Amino acid sequence: MKKIKQLLLIFILLVVSCSKDEAPIVSPTPSKPEVNEIQKKAPYVILVSLDGYRYDYTKKYKPLNIQTFIKGGVESEGIIPVYPSLTFPNHYSLVTGMKSENHGIVQNKFYDPNRDETYHFMKDSGKDGSWYTGEPLWKTAMSQGLKTASFFWVGSDARGNHPDMWRRYDGRVSKDKRVDQVLDWLKLPLGERPNFITLYFSEVDSRGHKYGPDSPEVARAVMNVDSAIGRLMDGLDEINLPVNVIIVSDHGMQQLYKDKVVYLDDYLKDTTGVRIVGGGAHTNLYIPNKETRNRVYKILKNVDHITVYKKEEVPAHFGYKNNVRVGDLTVSTHAPYYLISSRASGREPKGATHGFEPLKTPSMNGIFYARGPNFKSGIKIKAVENIHVYPMILEILGLKLNHSIDGRAEVLRPILVE
Repeated sequence: MKKIKQLLLIFILLVVSCSKDEAPIVSPTPSKPEVNEIQKKAPYVILVSLDGYRYDYTKKYKPLNIQTFIKGGVESEGIIPVYPSLTFPNHYSLVTGMKSENHGIVQNKFYDPNRDETYHFMKDSGKDGSWYTGEPLWKTAMSQGLKTASFFWVGSDARGNHPDMWRRYDGRVSKDKRVDQVLDWLKLPLGERPNFITLYFSEVDSRGHKYGPDSPEVARAVMNVDSAIGRLMDGLDEINLPVNVIIVSDHGMQQLYKDKVVYLDDYLKDTTGVRIVGGGAHTNLYIPNKETRNRVYKILKNVDHITVYKKEEVPAHFGYKNNVRVGDLTVSTHAPYYLISSRASGREPKGATHGFEPLKTPSMNGIFYARGPNFKSGIKIKAVENIHVYPMILEILGLKLNHSIDGRAEVLRPILVE
């Protein structure tokens, strides 16, 4: 009787833990997992993000493991983010091959007039899969027979948008635990083992925001993520599998200065009927009334250190006009200037930020390094747009592209082994 009560208690605890809408970190493995033909043939891809790792940090700080990684694989001069060069739009572009207007995550925070709701990456809306309109790579892989896993990635913990194995984001989880879990996933039996895995580290970005890209704190953060890369590669050496590792970042980082600020309320005295979302390098203004919109546009056109776009004026290469979530007016700040809505807020720029126009701001470039059996060795290429990563991974895994995207497979095909 006592044993039955203990088993009942365990069952209740399991039900409670599952009610948090979080998949177990490792899914239960059947004694004889089914294996399909694509699983027998496909290699493995680990997509690693070092958030905020600027294109020049490797040369600047000389992290040993990352330098070793590059020597045996492919190095680009940088990765070019989509507009705006922010974390959530760009992480989702990396796994969908789409620009912001097509995958729907147009900012870290934005308003959707059709829903009359605001998306915020730190709130429950960020965990609601209905906001994400692109198809992430893990969904494409799952639909064609492969297992997938994610130890953090934008959208991977959103309801209805999960890979097979996933973890709700928690920045307190140590880098070693993240790496060890990825290695454990690759030790699962064929049929349960994920062929596509994402792995994410935020430390370089958070230190960059607080202290700036030239700070000793960022130098230490680079060395910390470098140790994680070393641990990952050492672990993979012990696993006899054809694993490809791709190291990317979502954007770079721009130093800020206290005397380079644009205060919006210095020019826009009346904000009646104007919804302001964002700030810093990029701001969306939602103004449904045409007369008000034209008034605001005329005022902002004459403000130094910013560019204001009507939707129809947004440059085509931004991929940032054909979505209702994009503001009626988009305000793009010129680096290193920083936009703050109100002087009364008491805010002032500190450390560094991102979000600026990528092609006009070299400091927004991130990294793209790749190594593994499907990549050529000792190759250096020009900076590449991040939308081309998705179709490249599809080709490595032997998957079909079954929908329209902005990225093109031929861009990165020359770095692959034929």
